[in-house]
Amino acid sequence: MNRNHIYSLFLLCLFPALTCAQTLSRYQYWFDDNISAKTTKSLSGKEREINVGIDVQQLEDGIHKFSFRVMQSDGMYSAVTSSLFMKTTPGEATLLEYWIDGDLSTSKTIDCQSVSAGGYMVNDYLDLSDVEPGVHRLFLRGRSVDSKVVSAITSVPILVKRPMPEGNKVIYWIDDNIDQQESVSFDSSAEVNSLDLDLSDYAKYPVGFHRLNMKLSLEGLGESTILSDGFFKAPTGEATRLEFWL
Repeated sequence: MNRNHIYSLFLLCLFPALTCAQTLSRYQYWFDDNISAKTTKSLSGKEREINVGIDVQQLEDGIHKFSFRVMQSDGMYSAVTSSLFMKTTPGEATLLEYWIDGDLSTSKTIDCQSVSAGGYMVNDYLDLSDVEPGVHRLFLRGRSVDSKVVSAITSVPILVKRPMPEGNKVIYWIDDNIDQQESVSFDSSAEVNSLDLDLSDYAKYPVGFHRLNMKLSLEGLGESTILSDGFFKAPTGEATRLEFWL
């Protein structure tokens, strides 16, 4: 955005019930709820359309709120009309800043070139390696070589796909401990595969019912849905008594 913010308003919309005895007296505007720093200008007549350049040079780069109201000759004010706008520093974008799902604290930058219609051209991929697979919203804005913001924020929905696995394997874990998953490779061309699952830490699980979870990971195809089966871990030792009930 340039140093001036042009605000045009048809004042009849603010006073639809303006009587013949009343006229417009003045209008006021301010930024970011700072009404104590409002600017007041004179008006006349019953209907006016205002086209005025407003100096926003004192505002920092970023999103701001512009608030506006008018007053009749009897001293009554209209409702306050507000709108958001983006102040940027004039310049050419050489860096593309991007982040996911509105979390600006995780933003990253990549070299870019500005193109027509407010677009950007990059010569590399955006780094989305830390983004979970699924639908997300990608936010973008341009920055100059000295990191000043030079464009408004735009956003687009994106679908992040899970990377295609390498090799064929079975991934497995016990109960809900997916962060402790293990895997074992298998031959996809064989009709039958006999798999040895490493359950060396089986001893840490208490006696009782548990759940073994497995899924296939196939090269070039992705992962299957999760298959689960229950099992009972029995206590160790030799039975010396028989317990029964009816």
